[in-house]
Amino acid sequence: MQVVRTLLAGILFLSTPAQAELLFQYGVGVLDTTRNSLYDVKTIAVAYDKRLAPNFHGKIEGGYWNDSSKAGKSSGYGSSSIGVVVHPWIFDVRVYSGLGFVTHTDRYLGGRFQFYQNGSIGLREGVGSISLGLTHYSNAGIVQPNRGRNLLTIQVGYDL
Repeated sequence: MQVVRTLLAGILFLSTPAQAELLFQYGVGVLDTTRNSLYDVKTIAVAYDKRLAPNFHGKIEGGYWNDSSKAGKSSGYGSSSIGVVVHPWIFDVRVYSGLGFVTHTDRYLGGRFQFYQNGSIGLREGVGSISLGLTHYSNAGIVQPNRGRNLLTIQVGYDL
């Protein structure tokens, strides 16, 4: 029920008319303290990013990661976040923070409720963008284990 409330709040929050962008993401897991291969985790996601005010955006994201390591589990995930976006010249810099969830817990994430942080830097030209991002899911130690998931992504965006 908490997952549904989080998603509904995000949808209502982003339902006002404004500039919007659809983001497609692909990435790999990084910064693993157990020294697994970077390629043990692969992720794919789609996000809807909407301008709420000058330099402030809201974002809803949903995706899936596949952990092929021996003790890992694959999981769907989602988040609703707000962030700061700046566009100096042709560059695109974004920083988001919000609430998220995962469909399956594992040795990295002990609970389904998570906090979400994301940052990216890239280029914006015309009606699109391309950027390199780092995403972190963690429950802030509320439930153990809490190693977190770190995902390095390439994001391609298209203005709606």
